[in-house]
Amino acid sequence: MSFSTALLSLMPSTVKVSTRTTHSNYGEPSFAATTSSYRARIVTKLGYVRNAEGEEVGYGTVAWIRSTGTASIAASDRITLPAGAAPSSRPQVVGIERYPDEDGIHNTKVMFAH
Repeated sequence: MSFSTALLSLMPSTVKVSTRTTHSNYGEPSFAATTSSYRARIVTKLGYVRNAEGEEVGYGTVAWIRSTGTASIAASDRITLPAGAAPSSRPQVVGIERYPDEDGIHNTKVMFAH
């Protein structure tokens, strides 16, 4: 199933994703030099999600990101939002959900901390 142009018209923003590659000797994450750009719909929405430790954490911004079929966005990646989309251009990722169709991952929902 191809990506619907009607749905794509609801994704006016672009997010940039840099994959985490490793950590420095001081525990600081390092990211790939290249970034990938994806179309997205970014909205302010308050809610709660459980993190990997089972704790309930709040989120304030949600981005639905178009998948290209090969996109595998992880919570450890650095995601840069356009200016004004959230209080910070690089908010902390607190949750990720993937929505598949018969061709693979259709879109990815990313929840960002307040």
